[in-house]
Amino acid sequence: MSNRRYLNNIVHLRGVMVLLVVIGHALSIFVDDYAGHQMIESAVGSGLRKIIYSFYMPVFMAISGYLFYFEVRKCLEKRTLEGYISFLMKKAKRLLIPFFIGLYLWRKPLFFWPMFLRMMECLRY
Repeated sequence: MSNRRYLNNIVHLRGVMVLLVVIGHALSIFVDDYAGHQMIESAVGSGLRKIIYSFYMPVFMAISGYLFYFEVRKCLEKRTLEGYISFLMKKAKRLLIPFFIGLYLWRKPLFFWPMFLRMMECLRY
């Protein structure tokens, strides 16, 4: 089996796993939510969700590690400091910039939340 075909199979496995995650999230109505109430009682739905949740994260980690190995091997074939630094810079741009943008967008509403609550308290009277 060629290397390209093998990587395509890994990509297809990742797609199946994403589908299982969506199904697992859809089955959340069969388990207790944060308030402690089940929307629908079903042992089958709850059991299926537990089965999906028992293996999907380890499979994602294995797939990520396997694909990361090929990316590192391709980028570090030169075995020079410049190749290593360029690899780290590409990863930093790809991962850290979206992380800090998401962090900023998540923190901004939390900054304004107390002001919103005070405004709602004033409107209530």
